[in-house]
Amino acid sequence: MTYKKHILLLILVVYLFIIFISNPVYADETESEWVKVDDFRLYWGDSIKLNNHTIEAIEFSEPRKRYSNEDYVMIYITDNSRQWNAILSRNNTQMDNNIVLDERFKVNVTEIVTGFNITTPYAEFEFYEKEEDEEDIEFIMDSWINSTIDFDASAGHSVHLDERIYINVDVNNLKDIHFEDVKVISSYPDNFIYDPDKDIEWNFELKPNGKNTFSYSLKSLKPGEFTIPGFELRLTHLGVTYRKYTDDFDIEIYGPYLEIDKSLSSDSAEKGDILDVSVSIRNKGNRAANVKFKDEIPDFFKYVDGDTRINKVLQPSGEHSIQYSVEVIESGSLVIPSAEVLATDTRGIEYLFISERIGLEVSNGDRPYIEDDNGEYGHSDVPDEPTVAYPDEAEKSGFLKEFIRIIKSRLNL
Repeated sequence: MTYKKHILLLILVVYLFIIFISNPVYADETESEWVKVDDFRLYWGDSIKLNNHTIEAIEFSEPRKRYSNEDYVMIYITDNSRQWNAILSRNNTQMDNNIVLDERFKVNVTEIVTGFNITTPYAEFEFYEKEEDEEDIEFIMDSWINSTIDFDASAGHSVHLDERIYINVDVNNLKDIHFEDVKVISSYPDNFIYDPDKDIEWNFELKPNGKNTFSYSLKSLKPGEFTIPGFELRLTHLGVTYRKYTDDFDIEIYGPYLEIDKSLSSDSAEKGDILDVSVSIRNKGNRAANVKFKDEIPDFFKYVDGDTRINKVLQPSGEHSIQYSVEVIESGSLVIPSAEVLATDTRGIEYLFISERIGLEVSNGDRPYIEDDNGEYGHSDVPDEPTVAYPDEAEKSGFLKEFIRIIKSRLNL
């Protein structure tokens, strides 16, 4: 008997195990809860505004007896663009006791009072808002705005440095709803300037099934590859702000771009000094250019020797330098003019590039520059400080003795 009991027990355990694995237990999925926003009473013909919804009690059932379960109330609800009608009752199985608006709000009737012995019928209501998880809210908002608004931006992919990039933004309303608060925001990289007579932020209304188009242009200050940030659309409806974005787009700017470095061999000098002036030009752009340059020698300098001109084709990453010497012929705080370089690309378009100016402090020295035997310039020889001739020790000793003798005689010593 014991053996048979063990066999039966084993069969029972196996049977229960099979039932368990064939019927897995799932966690209950809790639905979003309704959160009460307000309680309110409406008399016949009264209205109230809650969360951008206007609720009006437009009709009641005919009076039968006080607190009749057959009583009902007819309400009319509007927001900025839509409307709802509902007949609500407390216990009538043929009528609902609530109405849901956009799956986000709910109006629930809790009491209806009619009768011959009251001045006017009225009803008690509750107003609810649906509490959603953040992810659910974001998903719902994205789904709504994506099915409501078509939002797109377009621009050219490449232009030359002297040309503008034209950008178009289209906003298309796919619904039969009038949106009164719509905004499009844009931005651009620091390397660009935009039309001074154009806005890059637009506030507007969007009519039912309407379309708005905006356009403006940008101009780059340098060649290279850049990313123009996408646009953001903000639409506020029934107190909720929805957002939609366009993609970024990449553009390439073609052209030469020169970096110019003008320098002196010293930032201070004396009148008559000889200084070296150096000018280096580098093409940091992505297109070759013919470079022409003749440096301006100011009146306070006198040209000595060297090269002051450039006329050369510089390829991208190419570089060329010149150097010449000048004599400083004036003193004071001097400002050396900028180097102005003209670059012409293969299309014949000219670009002007300018270096920074240089400051030079010059003192009024009195030692002229001369050329030595080796052809080098430098200061002429100047005598050392004048020497003082002192009497020898014997002379100093005799003079001192005579001076002491005279003093003693005067004092009768």
